[in-house]
Amino acid sequence: MWTSESTGTDRKTGEPTFTICCNHGKIKLSPIRQPLLEEPLQCRWFRDTIRVYNSILAFTSIGVKLDYSVVHAPGPFTFRILGQTHHRIGSLIPPKGRLPEYTHLYIFYTKNEARNRLNAMGQTSTEGNLDETTLKRLIEMIDENNCLAKVFRRARDHYENVGEEFTIRLLLDKGKGKQCHQQLEFEI
Repeated sequence: MWTSESTGTDRKTGEPTFTICCNHGKIKLSPIRQPLLEEPLQCRWFRDTIRVYNSILAFTSIGVKLDYSVVHAPGPFTFRILGQTHHRIGSLIPPKGRLPEYTHLYIFYTKNEARNRLNAMGQTSTEGNLDETTLKRLIEMIDENNCLAKVFRRARDHYENVGEEFTIRLLLDKGKGKQCHQQLEFEI
């Protein structure tokens, strides 16, 4: 907020008061939570590569209809979408002859998961801009805190123990706020 947007000053502190953001103090925001992995966030190298880590840990790929008329236009790169975006999850089992990617890596080939994820991104040597130790820590963090990762890990355990075909059905109540804070119904 800008000082000129204040609605007055607090009599005790002399600080400007604002009503747009908090309705005269009636709305209380919870404190900001500490990041789960604070040390990497302090490192410029990690901040520069965070989008790659985000991609390497994605469950799905994005499905969009691109507007190619702006791709080669002068100026900064523009990514324009026509219509709605959607997630493409595909089969839970990688097609024959293709390397696993996205959700496959949460269920299959998890013994060397970090290395397999790096390979899926085209980093086949240990010398690249992604750190395998950092990736392993991020995988652990996701496994502990992400509801979908837990579902896919349960599917992995089921497949390894039973070894038969399975289906994952994610059923969410659309009227209950953030989806990952809801209880997921998991059915095999």
